[in-house]
Amino acid sequence: MNPSIQKSIEKFLFKCSPVSLIHNNENGDWVWAVSVNEDPEFWLDAFPTKEEAVKYCNKHTLPVTEYIDQKTGQTTYGFQK
Repeated sequence: MNPSIQKSIEKFLFKCSPVSLIHNNENGDWVWAVSVNEDPEFWLDAFPTKEEAVKYCNKHTLPVTEYIDQKTGQTTYGFQK
């Protein structure tokens, strides 16, 4: 991994930055991307399921502010398990 990308990931994880979980297929497969609200184009990681993305956020104490499902068009605000 590019050292500058790794440094950015570590910075956002350290700050416990608020994130959004975005279900999208920008890379060709439907994934749940953990997108930093401060820099929405920056993904900390992406997972095949919403449950895996939520576990990642819980593990790193990242507050999830919204869930955006581009496949269904639904947006949910606030914390969910």
